[in-house]
Amino acid sequence: MFNMGKIEQYVRKYDECAYIYPVIKEDISGIEDKQWIILADWSKPELSALEDKLDHSFYRDKGLYAEYYDQWYVCDDCGHACRKINYTRDPNYIWLPDGLACRECIETGGYDEDVLDLYVNDPGKAIFWWLLEHLEKNYHFTVVEEGETGMYPGQNDNPDKILNKVMKENPGAHYIFHITESNPFATYWRLLSIFKRISGGL
Repeated sequence: MFNMGKIEQYVRKYDECAYIYPVIKEDISGIEDKQWIILADWSKPELSALEDKLDHSFYRDKGLYAEYYDQWYVCDDCGHACRKINYTRDPNYIWLPDGLACRECIETGGYDEDVLDLYVNDPGKAIFWWLLEHLEKNYHFTVVEEGETGMYPGQNDNPDKILNKVMKENPGAHYIFHITESNPFATYWRLLSIFKRISGGL
């Protein structure tokens, strides 16, 4: 009989840090509804057999996945788990001054100004696609410059120099960088001005 509570209790006998968390759906491929993961150190001999069992479709059909906790963060707002590194898309979380916020909380929790504070006028950071799409609901962005930085001749645009140039031309303006494409040989990016907020000011 399937009982997540009993599974968690058993795992914590061998790994006291083990815990079951809800996971945001973008971080488990192919799922539509909210799922659960049990995070633990599955390399321990006492747990390896259970990990194999949890990988069976019976448990996955019930919505429970076994994952290593060193590959996940937990949102400090809602408690949902977020995969640390996703090789096919941008991370579904952001580190804010008060802790980690997952994508779902960012999109519903009124964090817009806190998020922008992390990126505004900083050539060392670039905003994620999903985050830009979310912010476009309340802010208007205009492309000011486009650049590419890479290994080949002509791919030598310098974000610091370009940001300094446009800020001298428009003192007090707000800008953010956005990476449009990246590969092992080059990074393509845009500098966006935050032209106005649809209601209120920046």
